[in-house]
Amino acid sequence: ENIIENIIHQWKIPLVRAGTFLSEIEAISYINKDRKDMIEINKVTENLRLNMELMQKTVNEFHTFYKTSENINEFFIFETIEKSWDMLNAKAIMLNAQFLIFDKEKIKITTYQDYLSHIFLILIDNFLNITKKRNIKNAKIIFNIENLPNNKVQILIEDNCKGIKDIPLNQIFNSNNSGLGLILAGTFTKDKLQGNIDAKNIKNGLKFTIQIHIGGKFL
Repeated sequence: ENIIENIIHQWKIPLVRAGTFLSEIEAISYINKDRKDMIEINKVTENLRLNMELMQKTVNEFHTFYKTSENINEFFIFETIEKSWDMLNAKAIMLNAQFLIFDKEKIKITTYQDYLSHIFLILIDNFLNITKKRNIKNAKIIFNIENLPNNKVQILIEDNCKGIKDIPLNQIFNSNNSGLGLILAGTFTKDKLQGNIDAKNIKNGLKFTIQIHIGGKFL
């Protein structure tokens, strides 16, 4: 937690400084508002201000996210997905990436919401990183939530980012080559949520399957 706090603090300082510089540019632009090129300059500063606000919002939400306690509570899965997506919304907007949720039954579960949020956050962030790295056009990630027998729920997460070819998928949640994020996603699912998670390549991308018990215990 201390590491996260330090990172967030380090992010806030340059954001504040950049905001100050932007305010100075806006002031200079106002003084010189009669210049012909001010219209274009104002468009640029307006876009910069919007992105600064989105970045600040993301930093604040990360701080809130990591300060939450380990409480078991009842919640809608789709709301948890939306919360995780919103935390990375600024990044998604810049990449023109989209997400969809299919949850006909509006399924509720009782478990560690923070850990499930963290899993979604890891998978969404990986999706956005691959989107950028591979320059995927019209990138999309789809969440499909459905009930299973024996009071279990299944969450299917599919993207269109061409899948994983360089790492054996049976090692994706325990290999250093896949990054700390996926290792944590596997650990949280199994150890904290007492569930299962796996991944497989599909036609145009990758599909994750998460299964957990509605009551918080995987039987």
